[in-house]
Amino acid sequence: MYFRLMTLFIIILTGFLFYYQGRCLYQEKHYQKEIAEKNNIITTLNEDLLATTKNIKKMKDQQQIITATDKKYTEELAHAKAHIERLRFALINGDKRLRLNARCDLSTAPPATEMDDATAPRLSNTVEWNYFSLREHIATATIQIAGLQDYINNVCLAK
Repeated sequence: MYFRLMTLFIIILTGFLFYYQGRCLYQEKHYQKEIAEKNNIITTLNEDLLATTKNIKKMKDQQQIITATDKKYTEELAHAKAHIERLRFALINGDKRLRLNARCDLSTAPPATEMDDATAPRLSNTVEWNYFSLREHIATATIQIAGLQDYINNVCLAK
């Protein structure tokens, strides 16, 4: 009888051991599957982080290029406007004169009574002012267009 009880106990104990081992194997496979899934998620997140970091670096580089371009052309524009203002004030002070190539049609010009009374031809103040305004607008447009072309070449078309 003792032998039977011992055999029964060994069989039950072996059954529990097999059950426990099977349960452990099932949990191990389950946890390995979860670990693999988590590793895939971590890999995906690391790839996304790397791509985002590269994008941020690219954006910072582009921002530096844009800032340098903006500074360069803003300084050029300020220099051009200052030069035009210096010319304008030199004209007002009489240090410089505005010369235009012009031709008078003799058939419509009134005859001068005496040559000694004739004064040098001169543009009106409004025309001179408009000339400098146009020159300033042309300089502004030229520098803005150059800046936009530089922006397109260095930022938009840069890879």
